Amino acid sequence: MSFNVRKLPEVARITMGQAPDSSSYNEEGIGIPLIAGAGDLDKKFPKPAKFTTEPSKKSKEDDIIMCIRATIGDLNWADKEYALGRGVAALTPLPCIDKKYLWYWLKTKREYFISKGRGATFLQISKSDLENADIVLPEITKQVYAVSVLEKVDCIIEKRDSIIEKLYELKKSLFNKMFGDPELNTKNWPIHKMSDLCSITAPIVDPKKQEYRDFFNIGSANIESKTGRLLNFKTVEEDNAISVKFHVSKEHILYSKIRPKLEKVTTVPDGNFLCSADIYPISPKENVTNQCFLKYLLLSEYFTEKATLIAESRANIPKINRGEIESIVAFLPPFSLQEEFGRWVKVIDLLIIKNMESKSKTLILYDSLIDSYFHKIDVEG
Repeated sequence: MSFNVRKLPEVARITMGQAPDSSSYNEEGIGIPLIAGAGDLDKKFPKPAKFTTEPSKKSKEDDIIMCIRATIGDLNWADKEYALGRGVAALTPLPCIDKKYLWYWLKTKREYFISKGRGATFLQISKSDLENADIVLPEITKQVYAVSVLEKVDCIIEKRDSIIEKLYELKKSLFNKMFGDPELNTKNWPIHKMSDLCSITAPIVDPKKQEYRDFFNIGSANIESKTGRLLNFKTVEEDNAISVKFHVSKEHILYSKIRPKLEKVTTVPDGNFLCSADIYPISPKENVTNQCFLKYLLLSEYFTEKATLIAESRANIPKINRGEIESIVAFLPPFSLQEEFGRWVKVIDLLIIKNMESKSKTLILYDSLIDSYFHKIDVEG
């Protein structure tokens, strides 16, 4: 078995970005849109905020834009001509390679390029890092076939993501359907301070003590915005955690007090967990509120706006303190109705789990195909 292995410059022209003179920047749409870095990329095509009248380097339509600084490996398609800042590079496919095949290959090399990053403040890769990357290149018909299969699998994954996102939205919609808008309180529920609805407390512990080293550690960065999914959390020892933590349990709701507009709210899974002091452990008042109702009250647009207004009145980092949360007023529907809401949310959560499991199986297939097409392709003849 032989492999036709090429260096990246043999299949694509590499254009490294270069920052234009800052005096040429504007936000009025004069000149060419400027991609400075990852902040100007979107899901598929760039959405830069700035323009420049003096572009140093430019991409062409159908180029692949790749981040080479900080968030190395992020990709977008160039849907038109762009000015390239120093945080990105443009790759122009040559005739020997299908542009989508190059796109998928770049996705497989993300970790490789990150490993090449250097820099004290932001990791950055150089042109030589790109030039030295090897790509397995089959004949063009095999490239096109590989892309067609991967696109079908991508489509399945995207549909699963869409269903999961809609199910998360359904839970919030159900909250408003059953209880009404917390701002308008059209159902005339009694109004109380949050201090009447919940308690904000948990034991404070020293994570350096041996008894906590195997506990899992949750920080704000581990809580996905809006959905509350817990991502990439590690043990206290793996995180090398040394500052004081809250010892939390599955009865707690975790509410990030930093930048509340990000809606980082979650519950604690079964197991042994600590959480950052930048997170408030909130528990419902017995027979007054249940955990599910309280969680979605904290995630409501009404509560988020109130908390954000308070947090952003601070000069430095926007955050809200315990007393300020307790002073916010909110409605209190009957406990029996809260319990009914909780039962419906459990049904929706089961559907989310089912779709996430299906997505995981599809991702295993996707990874297998990626490995086959980009690492084990026989291109003899």
